Order: sequence, then C-alpha cells, then structure tokens
Amino acid sequence: MFLVSRKTLGIWKVLMEDLKELNMLIDYVGHPAMNDDYLNKKRLDTLNMLIRTNRHVVIVNIGSIHHTRKDGWDHFTRYGEMFKEIKRIALKRSNVTWIDVKDDVSIPELSKILNEYNYTITPSTEINISGTNLSGCVMSNKQTSVTNFAELGFKVNIILPMCAEGENTGVNDLEKMMKAITHMYSHLKKRKLIDNVDLRWPYLKT
Repeated sequence: MFLVSRKTLGIWKVLMEDLKELNMLIDYVGHPAMNDDYLNKKRLDTLNMLIRTNRHVVIVNIGSIHHTRKDGWDHFTRYGEMFKEIKRIALKRSNVTWIDVKDDVSIPELSKILNEYNYTITPSTEINISGTNLSGCVMSNKQTSVTNFAELGFKVNIILPMCAEGENTGVNDLEKMMKAITHMYSHLKKRKLIDNVDLRWPYLKT
C-alpha cells in the first residue's frame, strides 16, 4: 500500500491554486447559421479580448473540441475556424490556461480535471459562464450549467456578449435573446436561485 505523509499532503495543498474565477465556454461555436453575423463576431471578439487581459485566465471549453467543422455548413466552418484560431493564440499566451473537456461532465468531474492542472474551485470561486444556447445548455441542460453551479452555492455570472440563442423563435437575435433571458429569469426565480446569478456586460477586468 502506498502511504502519503501529512507533510506531503500539506505541500500538495500549498501547490494547488484556489481559483478566484473560472471561465466556462459551453458549446461556444454553437449554431452560427441560426444567428446573425454581428452576434457571431461579437462573441468571438469578446473571447479574443478575454485572453488578452493582463490577469491570469482559466478557460474550460466544453463541447467545441472535435466538432468545429461540419461538411456543407459554411457558417459553422467559418466561425469554427475563427474559434480555433483564437484558441491557438490563447495556448501561446502565458496568462491563459485553456482546458478542453468532453461534451458533458459533472461538476465533481470538472473539479478533478482542474486538480490535474493544480487548480481548485471553492464556493468563493466566481463562475463565468457563456455559450449556446442561453435558454438550453447554458441555463440548465449541461451538467456544468448556470443552474447546477448556482444550486451548489457558487456565484455565477452569465456573460451576455459571449452568449447566443438559436432554440427560440424570433426574426433576429434581439428577439431570440430577449425570449431566452425572460425564460431564464423565470427558471431561476422559480428555483430561488436569482441571488446567486448575475448578468454581466461588460465584465472584462484589466
């Protein structure tokens, strides 16, 4: 049996960094054919600004790893390539830790993945969540959704200029996003999670 001394455990704990904030990208490329060019570019530009801040940034990318190209889907391929280029830049920057994970992981599984990078999340860690769809995976459908983090007592920030909505009907992104925000507000209010969740625009810190 392999035994670890208390001293060794203490050193290991010191080496772990308690994150002040964690940035979650949920299905970030999403469904760009369902959104206007402005919103698609705005989301990518905001992500690009995020990685260029002076502070240390930890990004967990869920769901946009192996699916950044779909045959015949010109919109998806175009924005997918832009996303991959931003990721390539991020991986070269010393202030950014970029972590790709599988399509859906639980919060305990996510915590273990972060431990492998010497990071820990605690109830004092602010969780910044963005992606698509706002009223679907971002709100509740993914295990790392706004709802699941908020139910565990985390402070969650929804980063609006980094979100998109393709599930709701609407003649443009304004209508779709208004419907998504309304639906999300009702969902969080019903579950008494409003106090744990903020909408942010802008949120970037230098």
